[in-house]
Amino acid sequence: MYKVFTDPPVERLLPNMPPTPAGYMAPKTLVLDLKGTIVSAEYVFGKGFVIDKRPGLTEFLGKLSQMFEVVLFCDEEFAFT
Repeated sequence: MYKVFTDPPVERLLPNMPPTPAGYMAPKTLVLDLKGTIVSAEYVFGKGFVIDKRPGLTEFLGKLSQMFEVVLFCDEEFAFT
């Protein structure tokens, strides 16, 4: 039972990156917290959860994706739909 709580559930959290062409550096990984940083979620009675993107988020992620491998992290127990 001890192993169930101490061993990681998977061997790797991210898939292997494809090989980079000769002469190019592999991109660094940038991890961003989804809830509270990238989006905000608020429960509205009668509607459910309302999710708002930060202003300029699309352009921000577009520029970052050219320089980094971007990983969005969220520690919520439910998924945003």
